[in-house]
Amino acid sequence: MTDTNTTGTRPTLLTVLCILSFVFGGIGLISGLMGLTKDPQADLDQARAQMEEAMAQTGGDAPAFVTNMLNDSIAMLEKQAANHMAITIVGLLCTILSLYGVWKMWNLQKQGFTFYVIATIISLLSTFYFLGFSTTVLFGAGLVGVISLVFILLYASQLKHMH
Repeated sequence: MTDTNTTGTRPTLLTVLCILSFVFGGIGLISGLMGLTKDPQADLDQARAQMEEAMAQTGGDAPAFVTNMLNDSIAMLEKQAANHMAITIVGLLCTILSLYGVWKMWNLQKQGFTFYVIATIISLLSTFYFLGFSTTVLFGAGLVGVISLVFILLYASQLKHMH
């Protein structure tokens, strides 16, 4: 008996992974399309005001790491605003490529895994390209990276069911 799926039925784990990926991808598409019409400067101004208010509430007694984290966040938001359109377009393209890969895996085609992995890698690398390597960026990208790695490993475990 062989480990491959010759009946053409999708295993439950692959079905669940694909559905979760379709949901996250749909949210990413909606978010990306909304981002095309967003004013990044307004968001930056609002975030800056909130950070300044948080700093004022500490009365200058905040630990250095808190002050550094707030300043780091502002710098990241400034880079995000400056590169808003490029980040949005790259994000949309990665989401579309990822969804295409998931669709192929949904249809039990191994080739979809390659598209999914490429989209994930480009998405993570573009974060560092546009936003740099600050603590805030590293934390956010690290969290997304761990979740992405789990999905990649789970999808990889299902390759034996695809052709």
